[in-house]
Amino acid sequence: MEISESVIDEYSVLKLKCDLEVEAATEASKRATKYFEENKKLKGSKILEFEDNCSDVYDNIPNNDYDELPSRRQKLESISELDMLNNLASELRTEIASLKVQLEKEIEIQNALKEELEIAKSLYEQEVEEHNDTRKKVGSHQMDSNGSENESPVSKSLETSIDKSTMTLEQVQDLNADDCSNAKNTAEDFHSNSIYLELSEQVESFRKQNDHLSVRIRELEKENQKFRAETSASMSLPIPPPPPPPPPPSFNPIKSLITFIHNGKKSGKTKIKIEDVETEREKAMSEMINVIKKGQVRLKPTPKLERKRQVISAQSPKTEETALGEMKSILPTLKKKGIAAKESEDKKKLEDMQESQQNVSISSEVVDELKVLLRKRSLKSITDQNACALSVAGSSEESLVGHEAECHIYSPSNLKLKEENESNSTS
Repeated sequence: MEISESVIDEYSVLKLKCDLEVEAATEASKRATKYFEENKKLKGSKILEFEDNCSDVYDNIPNNDYDELPSRRQKLESISELDMLNNLASELRTEIASLKVQLEKEIEIQNALKEELEIAKSLYEQEVEEHNDTRKKVGSHQMDSNGSENESPVSKSLETSIDKSTMTLEQVQDLNADDCSNAKNTAEDFHSNSIYLELSEQVESFRKQNDHLSVRIRELEKENQKFRAETSASMSLPIPPPPPPPPPPSFNPIKSLITFIHNGKKSGKTKIKIEDVETEREKAMSEMINVIKKGQVRLKPTPKLERKRQVISAQSPKTEETALGEMKSILPTLKKKGIAAKESEDKKKLEDMQESQQNVSISSEVVDELKVLLRKRSLKSITDQNACALSVAGSSEESLVGHEAECHIYSPSNLKLKEENESNSTS
C-alpha cells in the first residue's frame, strides 16, 4: 500500500508538470503567431513604401534600359519573401528544439511510468495470490466454524484482511486505468510531434531552396551591374577601325617544284603539226641545194641526147610493149619513195617522242636529287643547334634559290633550246 501511494503521488506531480509545460508551449506558439502577424504587417507597409520610392526611380530611368533590365519589383518581392521565410525558419527551429527537449523528457517519464507499472503489476499479482490464499483459508475456516455460533477472532482478522485486499485491488485497478489513459495521451502527443517534425524537415528544405534562390539573385544582380557597365562603356567608346587585311601566302618551294614537274609532263605529250613537217622538208631541200652549189656532192654523169635518140629510134617498135613495163617499174620506185618518206616522218615523230620522254625523265631525276639535297640540308640544320636562327633562315633561303636555279637549268624547255643550238652549230 505504501508503494502504490508513492507511485500515485509521483504520477500526479509529473502530470501537473506535463500540463504546465503543454500550457506554456501553447502560449508560446500563440505569442509566436501574434509576433509573426505583426511582423508581416510591418514588413508589408515597408515594402509598399519601398515600392513607391522605386516607382519614382523607375520613372526617371529611360525606356530602353527599363526594357532591357529585369524588373526589380519581382526581385524585391522575392527578397521580402526570403526574409519572411528565414524568420519563420528561425522561429520553427527554436520551437523544434523546445519540442525535442519536451519529447525527451516525456520519453523519460514514460519509461519511468512503465517501470512503475511493471512493479505495480508484480505487486498486484502478489496481492491477488495472497487474496486467493486468504479466501481459501477463509472457506476452510468457515467450513470448520459452521457449527459454532460464536465467531472466533481469527475469522474477524481474516475478514479485515479480505476487506483491505479488496481496497488495494480497487486502487490498483484505478491506477491501471489512469496509466492506460496517460499512455494514450502520450501516444497522441508523440504522433503530433512526429507530424511537427515532418513539417520542420519541409521547412528546412524550403530554407535551403531559399538560400539557393538568394545566391541566384545575387548573381543576377552582379550580372545586371556588369551589363550596365558594359552598356555605358559601349555608348562612350567610339566605333573600332576595320581589321587589317590578311597577310599574303608564304612562298613554298616544294609546291612550285611539283607544279613545274606536272607542267613538264603535260608539255611532253604535244602533237607534231603538219606545218612543222612541211617547213622541215623545205629546210632540207634548201640545205641540199646549197650543198650542191658549193660542190660538196658529186653527181653521176648522164648520157648524151644523140645516143638517147638513136636508142629510142631503134627501140621505137618496142615502145608500146615496154611502156607497160616502164610503168610497172616506175610504180615500185614511187611506192618505195612514199614508204621512205613515211618512214622518215615516223622516225622523226618517234625521235621527238623519245626526246620529250627523256626530258620528263630528266626532270623527275632532277626532282629526286633536289629532294635528297633538301633532306640532307634539313638534317644538317637540325644537327647545328648552336647556330643562330637568322643564319639558319638565310642558309635555307639560299638553298631554295639554288634549287630553283637548278630546276630552271634542267627544265625541258632549256634542254630543247640547247639541242637546237647544237644542231644549228653542226649544220
